[in-house]
Amino acid sequence: MSDTTLSPKELKRAAKKAQKEAKALQKRLAREAKKAAREAKRDAKRYGKAVVDAAASAGEALVEATEAAVEQAKEAVAEAAEEAKEKAAEVKAEAKQAAKKPAAAKAPAAKAPAKTPAAKAPATSATKVSATKATAKATAAKPAAKTAPAKAPAAPAPASATVAELRAQAKAAGLTGYSSLTKAQLVEALKK
Repeated sequence: MSDTTLSPKELKRAAKKAQKEAKALQKRLAREAKKAAREAKRDAKRYGKAVVDAAASAGEALVEATEAAVEQAKEAVAEAAEEAKEKAAEVKAEAKQAAKKPAAAKAPAAKAPAKTPAAKAPATSATKVSATKATAKATAAKPAAKTAPAKAPAAPAPASATVAELRAQAKAAGLTGYSSLTKAQLVEALKK
């Protein structure tokens, strides 16, 4: 027998051997394909979960940052409100001081002509207010009487006046608390 020619028995054996090897190779490839599919599925779950986890943690970080920013904004608003309250209290105190100075300057002038024991009695806040109103009306009436030929411009009718004009009239009339009144309330107060 030569190397190139095979006997029929050897050919059958070689064919069977090749079939066995083919089946074994086929089984091995099927196992490897199944293994690769399982690994791919596992990796997809693992990396998919990692992506989801990363997105969730990024979302949580965003929520935390937003909450922190909201807290900072609330604190800033609270501080600004506190500063505004303090400034309002300062302005109110200054306004009270300014209101007391003209009243103190006018009160002796009003008390000087009336030398009665009642004028020397300690004044209550109600009498101070009425004395202030009386002196304001008296001082407003005196210049008008002296300068009658030059006629001061007439105040607009209360109904057609603006709130600012009504407040100015209330201030001139010596009213107190006029800054918080509405237009209708100012008109009523000025009619009295």
